[in-house]
Amino acid sequence: MSDVPSDPAAPTPPQEPPRPIGGDFLQSDIARAIDFRKEYYKYTITIATALLAFTVSFPPNLTTITLSWLIFAAWIGLGVAVILGVLAHYMWARFFSTWRDYDNRGEREIGKAIRDRITWWRRKADIVQI
Repeated sequence: MSDVPSDPAAPTPPQEPPRPIGGDFLQSDIARAIDFRKEYYKYTITIATALLAFTVSFPPNLTTITLSWLIFAAWIGLGVAVILGVLAHYMWARFFSTWRDYDNRGEREIGKAIRDRITWWRRKADIVQI
């Protein structure tokens, strides 16, 4: 590529109009987003479980514990993170099954209402888990 600036008076070549996004692209984009969510929850559950198991198994070997209540609070927090991560997996499964159970059977409004309720609870679980 040349460092010589182009002539601003020169006509620009016609641009090709943007093509509409096809169904295959959207399906792969949605699939990628779903895979990302699954991996995110797997990692958070794995990290919380590993930290919980490690600190429960080896606390005397790590260091002298002076604030034991803080260790118990951390264990409770890690346990809650694991439980909410599993719950979030379950809520996503229920979220996607509403299309099969309601929308595909002509009950779109009921399915939307249930998805809204699931989304509300899932977001609360996500916030508390983090």
